[in-house]
Amino acid sequence: ENPTVYNLVPKEIISEMSAIDFNTAMASAPGVVVNNSVNDSGNDIFMRGFSSNATFRNGLVQNPRVQSEIANIERVEVIKGPSGTLFGGTMANYGGVVNVVTKKPQENFGGIVNYTTGSWGMNRITADVNTPLNKEKTALARFNVAAYSQDSFQDAGYNKGLFFSGSVLYKVSDKTTVTLDTEFHAPEKTLNAYVRNSEKLSYHSMKDLDVA
Repeated sequence: ENPTVYNLVPKEIISEMSAIDFNTAMASAPGVVVNNSVNDSGNDIFMRGFSSNATFRNGLVQNPRVQSEIANIERVEVIKGPSGTLFGGTMANYGGVVNVVTKKPQENFGGIVNYTTGSWGMNRITADVNTPLNKEKTALARFNVAAYSQDSFQDAGYNKGLFFSGSVLYKVSDKTTVTLDTEFHAPEKTLNAYVRNSEKLSYHSMKDLDVA
């Protein structure tokens, strides 16, 4: 009775794009335009002409000003149009709604290590490890880590950080599971400076700044 238009950005597409952040991954979703302006550290987007955010994480509300680290993303679900308001009137609008689904533990043992390099001296290494914690495979764990650094077009610009996520799943019964997720992300970067209606800058070089 309620036609819904939706798009998925799965981990396979993210891998094929060699996406290194949430903004790059969202470029594969038609009609979704990332709009983080000078801050460039949130999940702000435009969808069907409406300003919106990636406000859901695993179906629960998250702070849209904290950008999701792509190393722990299984897929991104995008529901377009007024149907998105069915999932929370204050957290969605007529443009739609975005839900970020994180990686979950699996019953098999395995892992993958990935290294990416690119322009502006970019270096990024990620690791994804999954393992059962007992022989019955009722307790499972999955860990993701990432470390990255990159310069920018600015003389003193940079972007670096560390990320860690852990997910532990316990199968109480065939119908009941308990999951504990945790994430730690410590990004550090410069912003793209721009001039507002303020006093003229008196600094002529980054060396003049007192960073102590």
